[in-house]
Amino acid sequence: MALPDWISTFIEPLDRLGIVYMVTGSVAAMAYGEPRMTTDVDVVLSLAPGEADPLLDCFPEADFYRPPEEVVRHEINRAARGHFNVIQHATGMKADFYPAGDDPLSAQALERRRRLDVGGTTIVLAPPSTSSCASSSSTARVARTSTCATSPPCSRAGARSTWRGSKPN
Repeated sequence: MALPDWISTFIEPLDRLGIVYMVTGSVAAMAYGEPRMTTDVDVVLSLAPGEADPLLDCFPEADFYRPPEEVVRHEINRAARGHFNVIQHATGMKADFYPAGDDPLSAQALERRRRLDVGGTTIVLAPPSTSSCASSSSTARVARTSTCATSPPCSRAGARSTWRGSKPN
């Protein structure tokens, strides 16, 4: 699988800091074997507000667009739907970071995340049943993500039922 160098650019710094994360969206779907087109990497992060500074320090302003620290702290403090991105100036590569929030689907996916060797580097992926579903850590997007409709055991109805707190059929 040939991917842009998202792993060394955006994922390895998270590993070095010991930040709990999972790669989601198209990159995770590709790692699990489903060809997808993408222009970024989606990453759900489990962060405390005090971890904003060390995270941003991994992406120096001379080399990356990154939001101000207060914006990252604000997004981390959201109960759901937090989001910020980091863009490498030289390549235009982008990472969309989604703080996990308090929703049960994100918590469950973080508990079930998996390590996978990708090109000689181990990365942490969302579980296959939610890998392309969890890209925004937004349960509303989970219910309408097309890959969920075709990737057992995650069906559209199952994702919606999990989101609503009931058991899937």
